[in-house]
Amino acid sequence: MDPLSFTSSLFAVIGGAQAGAKALKKLATYRHAPQEIGALVAELERFELLLQQTITLVEEIDDATLKARGQILAQEVEKASDKIEEINRLLSAPHALISKLKDGTQARAIWMQNKGKIRTILGDLKDAWVTINYALGVLTA
Repeated sequence: MDPLSFTSSLFAVIGGAQAGAKALKKLATYRHAPQEIGALVAELERFELLLQQTITLVEEIDDATLKARGQILAQEVEKASDKIEEINRLLSAPHALISKLKDGTQARAIWMQNKGKIRTILGDLKDAWVTINYALGVLTA
């Protein structure tokens, strides 16, 4: 695993997490929007922070160590990236069109339509968060 390409992929995942959080924040601004949306935004922001810290650590580790011990970390970041992309697809699908929402009723309808999927994905992200922390521990040991 090349540190430069790994760092680039981390930046891409962070960008995806930021986009998902931004879309969810827009949903949360509507009156009668479910309060759970705020918790999901916080989870995406927490994940984004973890990835930013991961970049800092990866930049400090020599190439040989990263290649020898970084495989689990790379796999988990890839899985997390897929989950974040899935959230963004749900939020940007034609039926969602977050940027075109007119009121809280539409926001609530979008949430009701996708909340089960989004909750599952965010549960997967929480699992990835734990595994990434573990992999960072192995990498820096």
